[in-house]
Amino acid sequence: MKVLKFSVILILIVTAINCSSINSINANKQNWVEKGFTKGIIIDKTGLDGCSFLIQLKDSSIFNPINIKDEFKEEGITVFFKYNRSKQVTICMNGAPIIVYEMVKR
Repeated sequence: MKVLKFSVILILIVTAINCSSINSINANKQNWVEKGFTKGIIIDKTGLDGCSFLIQLKDSSIFNPINIKDEFKEEGITVFFKYNRSKQVTICMNGAPIIVYEMVKR
């Protein structure tokens, strides 16, 4: 009986911790957006002529970051970033060229 009570209490504690972690993650995402960051996912298009790692937004828009750092060159990671559009011509025909001036992994 004591083992059952202990197990139930342990499960409740673990569940409470997980729920607070999820709420914290969701609040963190909202904070990044409120600070002017855009959320995107890194996609690897290195096999496409002239392309490298691109950023895809939720609405399927694609950006071609001219100055992406090596630490963000990983397929599928979620990033929050600030950028300016670039008039620089690139040979990658997939995505609007941008200059990233701040980026974080999440």
